[in-house]
Amino acid sequence: MPFRPKFIAWNFNLTLRLKKFAEENDFLTLYRSYSWRDDTYASEFRDIVALESRLTSNDKTTGITLDDVREVARWGGLPTRNLINGQPIALPSNSLHAQGGDPLPVLEHKPTLPIDQLCKSVSKGVGPTYLSRSR
Repeated sequence: MPFRPKFIAWNFNLTLRLKKFAEENDFLTLYRSYSWRDDTYASEFRDIVALESRLTSNDKTTGITLDDVREVARWGGLPTRNLINGQPIALPSNSLHAQGGDPLPVLEHKPTLPIDQLCKSVSKGVGPTYLSRSR
């Protein structure tokens, strides 16, 4: 777990809801039954794994590019993905990960920082919901 959970202990209602959800659901079954287009347990979730690998690699090297943002939109089925426009590098390198691969410590206190940066870098064709998938 990248960061310790906060505010759950004092939020009794949330704690009860999470415990109930955990008791009522078989996580292995949920995992095996999840599907999004061609991403299934049987296909080893190849599309999302490839996308995650691409974003992680690019964050460590070139930065998250506008083409990466378009690829997230393609994976998600955004019909207006061809309209996406903005700066060629949407997030500079190491915006999501420190040199060693761990999440940036600042993200524990400002988890929306990359989304805020993406909103400034991507000027057209996608909103905050899709930009949050680029992380």
